[in-house]
Amino acid sequence: MVFEGPLSATKQRDTWIRLKVGDFAAAVTELRQAQLITGDRDGQCVALKEGIGTDQLVRLLVERGMPVYEIARAEETLESFYLSLMNNQRKLKRLIQLAKLTIIAFQRFNDLPVQRS
Repeated sequence: MVFEGPLSATKQRDTWIRLKVGDFAAAVTELRQAQLITGDRDGQCVALKEGIGTDQLVRLLVERGMPVYEIARAEETLESFYLSLMNNQRKLKRLIQLAKLTIIAFQRFNDLPVQRS
């Protein structure tokens, strides 16, 4: 697997925040509904939506009665960067396969004889 693109593109990634709360799944649900995050991973990290600060996450969770034990920027390791590249590669392959199947189905549909009454 080779990353293709400028070095600056490796830095333009989601801002991942390590979030330790009483119930991570419930916190993610609340944060998604409030449109403060774009994703979650590993049962402990959330990706902030652009322009959102950690203070907004904490404020919302505390207002909802959820205990927040820790919130900190999650440093991306080489391993997590590699795994995200691999996941994106797999997603791209699935999309390409789906597009090919759609084209085949469309071609077969167009080859069906027209029934006239």
